[in-house]
Amino acid sequence: MATVQSMTARIAEIARLNVGRELPPEERARLVNEVETLQGDLYELAEDRRFAPNAAHPLPAPDYLDERLSGLCSFARMALGEEERRGYTPWRIIQNVEGYRSAVERLIG
Repeated sequence: MATVQSMTARIAEIARLNVGRELPPEERARLVNEVETLQGDLYELAEDRRFAPNAAHPLPAPDYLDERLSGLCSFARMALGEEERRGYTPWRIIQNVEGYRSAVERLIG
């Protein structure tokens, strides 16, 4: 299984490489699907660690983790043009992706 860092790095890479690009619908759909698959994998990994008897550190409440992981993936989808940008510049979208990426990595670690 991939690590938390490799999965969040891939989400950030998808956002960084595609922010501001006009993607063909098929490519956008493929990348959005990849982001959503990675999001599901990260949720699954967090749940596995939450119930592991030898967990190195306790995970935060599920709502807190959900907010950070949802933020990471929402901004990645925004970079892909799948979600409305709501006034965010490409630079700001990437800054938010990196901020949420760092938070998710610290939380699930």
